[in-house]
Order: sequence, then C-alpha cells, then structure tokens
Amino acid sequence: MAKLKFIGVAQAVSQVDEVTLGGTWVAGETARLTINGKYVEYVVVTSDTPALVAAGLQALAAASDEPEFGEVTFTVATTKVTATGTAGLPFTMTVSEASTSGTIATSTSVDATGPSHWDDAANWSTGSVPANSDEVYVELEDVWIKYGFPTGLTLAKFVMSAGSVGLPDVNSNGYTEYRSTYLTVSSAIVTINGGSLVRVSTESANSVVTSQASATVDIKTNHSSAQVHALAGTVRLLVSDGDTGQASIARCNENASLEIGAGATVATVLTAGNCTIRGAITTLTIEGDNCVLEGSATTVNVNAGSFSYETTSTITTVNLAGGVFECRNDIRAKTITTFNMSGGQLSNPHRVITFTNGVAPSVDLLQAS
Repeated sequence: MAKLKFIGVAQAVSQVDEVTLGGTWVAGETARLTINGKYVEYVVVTSDTPALVAAGLQALAAASDEPEFGEVTFTVATTKVTATGTAGLPFTMTVSEASTSGTIATSTSVDATGPSHWDDAANWSTGSVPANSDEVYVELEDVWIKYGFPTGLTLAKFVMSAGSVGLPDVNSNGYTEYRSTYLTVSSAIVTINGGSLVRVSTESANSVVTSQASATVDIKTNHSSAQVHALAGTVRLLVSDGDTGQASIARCNENASLEIGAGATVATVLTAGNCTIRGAITTLTIEGDNCVLEGSATTVNVNAGSFSYETTSTITTVNLAGGVFECRNDIRAKTITTFNMSGGQLSNPHRVITFTNGVAPSVDLLQAS
C-alpha cells in the first residue's frame, strides 16, 4: 500500500486523430465526422476522389460553429484529415459513411494528457499512478483532476481537502459534457474536507463517505451498506438525471444540506439540517431544520423541525413527537396509513390527507392550524 498525492505537473499534450479516406465514391454518397452527437457531413459530387472527399470533409469541420469542433484543429494532406485537439483536452470523434465502396476510418496516433489527467504518472508524488489498496490525497488548491479516470480501482482511502475533482454537467464552452463527469473509485473511506468542485462515485463499494466541504459535493454510491454523512456544506447524492444507486444510511448534520436524487434508494435517513428527498427511503427521521419529501418514505419520524409532505406517495407510518408535519405546500391528495401523534403540530389546512387508521388526538382540532 502506498500513499500518493496528486500534484498535477504533467506537460499538456494534444490528442491527434487521423481520418483516412479511401475506395471509390459516387455522387450523392456521404462521409461524416461526429463529436458529442453533432456532426459535419460531406456530400460527394461527381468525380470526387478520396482526396477530394477528405478536403471537403476537412473544410466543413474547420468551419463548423459547434463548440465541440471548435476545440479541435482540422488539417488535410491528400487522403488524410488530421484532427488535433486542444493541449491536455481529450475528445471523442467517430466517423461514418453512406457509400457502396467508399471507405473512412479513424485512429488515435497521440493520446491527450496533461496536468489534469489521473492516468499520467507524472501527476503523482510517487511517480506512479495509484493501484489497488493505495491511499490517495488531493491537497493542493490549484489542481483539478478532470480526465483519465480509473476503472476497477479499489483504494483503501480517498481524502480531498482542496482542489477540484470531476467535471460539471455543462462544459464551459456551452455544450452538455460528454466526457466522464465523476471520478470513479471503489474506496472503503472517502473523506471530503474541502475543494471547489467535487464529484466522486464509489461505484459498488461498501464505502463510508464523509463530507464537510463548504462547496457542493456530488456523490454516487451503489452498495446496500454504503454510508453518506453530510457534516457541513451541501451534499448531493445521486442527483443527476438517470443516476441510480443505493445506500444503507444518509445523515445530515445541523447547518448542513443534503439532497437525495430520484434514483436513490436509502434504508435510513437521519437529518437535523436542510434535506430534500426525491428518492425512496425506508425510515426517515427529522431532528431539526427542514426536510422536504418529494419521493417516498415508508416510516417518517418527526421529532423537531419541519417536515413538508410534497408527494402523492403513501406513507405507511408517521410518528409525530415534535416539530411540524406540514402539508400546505402541496395540495395533491395523499394517504397515511397510521398516524401516531404524541406532540408537535399537524398542518393540513386543505384536508388533502386520507388517514386510513385515523389520528389521535382529533384531526379536527389540529389539522387546520
């Protein structure tokens, strides 16, 4: 086991892809270059040779106003189009054709690398890329790990106290990011003490994720025993569209915020802070501040603070001992099977709840408050 620090000093190198045209082309056939679902397409005219098809394709790519193409420089020499990326920035370009005997093929002759690449040994304090069972530390303010994320790597520990990891969903050039946006590491311990942008996926590892960074921290987990603890700042668990995963427990400390996405399944949520839940929770306990349920929960315990019921999903059991059980913010019909009230306040002025087994004391006295 080694302890490694990311230092981000590798020299930036441009990716180079070479596109080669060949065969015989007939008028009306097409050749296409595609990046992130956007493409340029050359339509063959009579007497076009592979070299002329290459020249036409290069001219279209170089003139494209799509930002993904703007990150790449296109040149042509006889039958070959060369695509050279921005130094340090990887890109994915595919080719296709609609032709009987014309051909187009692409290969990468130089891979991108640079100070933001996890997979470049020069970026690590030990001069080697992390291996299974290693401990990784990100401690420098000016480093940003963006590319070359590992697959199948199992760390003993990942600790971040500064810098940035991952990519935002929208690229700074204005397009939806198509590169990986999360660092993916299977790590038993993930500790986030700081950082400007933090996006980490622990994949299917049985991880304990603890965050007290002031910035927003995006986490993905997918293990039935995984734990997520928001001690400070804002933690978002599985919040991106299409994210699915699970955890055993998620905690939100007072003065912290926790957001749980629609694709999350969590056995237990304990919150004393500001919490928004769009996923499926088995047992939810509110000890303070404010919790909004937009997803589903089987059992809800309200001991203090405010709970806002903003979904049509049925709650099997509610135990209200203190605080406020609030229904005025969503007036759709709802059902609670068993409502046990030993204290607190029930706010149901629009009479939107059906209490299958009733409520004691009398709902008439309390629900309109």
